[in-house]
Amino acid sequence: IFRAGGGEKVRIQGTGGISFNGDNTSANALDDYEEGSWTPRFTNVNAPTYTSQTGRYVKIGAYVHCTGLIAVGSGLDTSDGSTFAITDLPLTGNGDQEACIFTLGRYFDLLGSKATALRACRFTGLALLLQESNNDGISYSEGAASGTLEFAFSYQANF
Repeated sequence: IFRAGGGEKVRIQGTGGISFNGDNTSANALDDYEEGSWTPRFTNVNAPTYTSQTGRYVKIGAYVHCTGLIAVGSGLDTSDGSTFAITDLPLTGNGDQEACIFTLGRYFDLLGSKATALRACRFTGLALLLQESNNDGISYSEGAASGTLEFAFSYQANF
């Protein structure tokens, strides 16, 4: 226990984790922190030629925040109408509610004219599916054959 000014400021829990400002409940303790890189890719699509696939993530407790960039030089098309789906997430998520926080970054020309139609992101726990309306995905064939997609998203990991 670390004290200052007569009050408890930091406590290292006996079961692991750190709690702050007199909160000695182990359920509230910060007990997991991780950061690293990951390689995002598209799923359900014929093998495109990637020119860049980069990503970073931070996990605090069960909260995971990711940034990513996928650049395709050629070949992003599918004839079966599959939805744009980003996969190979750094950690498996809790997809029970099928929701996460998602935003586009500076580059999104890979979505073509559908970039302005992006309204939602369905989260499966293993992938993100880009949607333009209620359960209506944006398909690869509606996007550009080459370009860049930069994005950030946050979700709850399984624990």
